[in-house]
Formats: sequence, structure tokens, C-alpha cells
Amino acid sequence: MTNHASKPPNPYLSQQNVESGSGSPTSAWGDDKLLQTLSLYTKRPGSTFTCKNQKLLLRATLTGEHDSVIAVLPTGSGKSVAIFAPPLAESTGISIIITPYTALRRQLAEQARSFGIKHLVWADRNLPESPDRASVRLVIMITDDIFGDEAQS
Repeated sequence: MTNHASKPPNPYLSQQNVESGSGSPTSAWGDDKLLQTLSLYTKRPGSTFTCKNQKLLLRATLTGEHDSVIAVLPTGSGKSVAIFAPPLAESTGISIIITPYTALRRQLAEQARSFGIKHLVWADRNLPESPDRASVRLVIMITDDIFGDEAQS
């Protein structure tokens, strides 16, 4: 993501930070462009957001106004679109997804493959060898891959 000079002082997702005024990086991601990106994800033209939080989350992941975005939303509220939107909508950058479950890591990798998104599954604390690492857009790992046995203590 692009590093913007005027980052908001509060790194947490809030409506005020995400829906800032014109001239900000957010203004390039108006409702029409967000809906186009949502349609890329759903593979259905005319898709609509499932809830306001999904729209806020998608805008937060695409604007570059935040170094990191952490989302805790209920099942079925649209978190996956925020994971896959940056590699679908933009041609540069790498998203790193950390999940607590091996099964979810596998599911996310399958989804990335179905979208044609170049990705790496980081397992056993080792980055896999890939001849085309430069084109990778998504890295998927579980918390144990980062902390290993230390997370258990």
C-alpha cells in the first residue's frame, strides 16, 4: 500500500477516519468504486454491501490511510472481501493474512487460487520457495507459524 504523508493519529478503524473529506486518499475510493470492487469479489455486477461495517472495512483496506487494519466482525459480515479486495483491485502491494486456524488458512488459499491471486502459504515458520516470489500478492499464515510453541506458554 502507498505510504501517505498525513496518516490519521488514531490507527483504529472508525467511521470518522474511513469517511474523511475530499482530497484525501479515501476520496478516490467513493461508493461507486467500492461497489465495483465488491462486484469483482462476488463475480456479480450490481452487488451491494451486506452491512455498513463491510463497506467501512473495505474502504479502510483500500485507501492506504492505515498501516494495518484489524477487523473483528461476526461470521457472514463480509471480512473475506476485505482480504481479497486489495489484490483484486490493485496491481501492487502485498497483503499478509494471519488466522488462528489451519483449516481457515487452507480455505483462504483455495479462495485465492480461485481468484487467480498469486499467494504463498507460510507454514512451519518457513517461507516456501517460489520461483516467482516477486509477483506474490497475498501471504497466508496461522499464528503458530509466527510464534510456534511460544504462543502456547
